[in-house]
Amino acid sequence: MFVTVNDWPALSNLLGQTNMGYNACTHCFEDLDSIFLKTCRKVVYISHCQFLPVDHLVRKKGKHFKGKADHRAKPHNQTEDDILEMVKDMKVVFGKRQSSKPVPKDTQGHTPMWKKKSIFWELPYWHDLEVRHTIDVMHLTKNLYVNLLRFMGVYGKRKDSLEVRQDLQEMKEQGNLHPKKIDDGRQYLSPPSYTQSKEEKESMFECLNSINVSSRFSSNIKRIINVQEKKFLNLKFHDCHVLMT
Repeated sequence: MFVTVNDWPALSNLLGQTNMGYNACTHCFEDLDSIFLKTCRKVVYISHCQFLPVDHLVRKKGKHFKGKADHRAKPHNQTEDDILEMVKDMKVVFGKRQSSKPVPKDTQGHTPMWKKKSIFWELPYWHDLEVRHTIDVMHLTKNLYVNLLRFMGVYGKRKDSLEVRQDLQEMKEQGNLHPKKIDDGRQYLSPPSYTQSKEEKESMFECLNSINVSSRFSSNIKRIINVQEKKFLNLKFHDCHVLMT
């Protein structure tokens, strides 16, 4: 065996690394920049500008990212020796028996980066593989597209909510998106730049409703959209792949 292909939860089980909390990235490791949102009660990951090219214009647009430009280099790739050094002394026994040994939390009380030493390290050649685990394109494509549609407000529950705006206000970021109180005491949420207008939604769904594709190329597009409500219905992976294309 030279590589595993799996979704994100399975990657955590096979790799032995946690896939949630403050240390969830399999690339950044301890260099991951994460914060806890008090209102939404979830951990989010920020400072992705460091992965852009050094001379990229977005790095200089500090007003969109904590009010300052980001010139940091991306985290360096951990070698096989580095990863083995992290997990070689781990002795975790799962279960509810008296002999079980749970994973201890770190000094800040957070879930640690590693929860076990993967059994794959017992393979004599595993140490020499440069790529041992990968994410399959099916889950990656669908997750990306579904989240994009949720940001646009045309599929499922919107990502933009009052709780999100309150966290932005607490972080003192994006002042134009902070909730504003109106006369009757309710809070008004100004529409963000990525929100589609009524005319733009009508144009998009009219276009999708008029598409004819070859037999077996994809699902019938008309069956996965609701033109009246301007919403997408239950999307499958192949639908997401075709629509992204």
